[in-house]
Parts: sequence; C-alpha cells; structure tokens
Amino acid sequence: MRLINQYFDQAKADKDAQYLRSKGIKVFISSKKSHSLGSNHTGAFRVGLWVVYNHQQQDAIACMQNKNHKVVHR
Repeated sequence: MRLINQYFDQAKADKDAQYLRSKGIKVFISSKKSHSLGSNHTGAFRVGLWVVYNHQQQDAIACMQNKNHKVVHR
C-alpha cells in the first residue's frame, strides 16, 4: 500500500476515494473511525488515502492531477 494524500476533511477523502474507485483503482482510507470519534481524544487529525496495489500508485496520482487521465492498471 502507498499513501496518496492526507486530509483534514474526511468527506473530501471519501469523495476522492469514490472517484478513484470509479476509475478501477482500489483504495483504502485509514484512521476514519479514530477521526470520527474526535481528534482531540484520539489524536487522529487527518485521514489517509492509500492505494492498495503499489502498481496503481502512478495512475492514482495522475487521476488526481488530471481528470482526463486514462488508467493503465485497472
């Protein structure tokens, strides 16, 4: 797994994850539960968006930068 981005806003992470999934890229959002319980109590101020398969990292980054990117490794 490779980290793609970190977010203070969990809704934005969910939106980006949904977008990448629609392109055929398998992703995972870390620290969702800790973040939702309250960062003051858990210390989770950000959630992480991870690509599950390392070979999809470049496609994920390219999709985030250019919405017209054609995914090579679905």
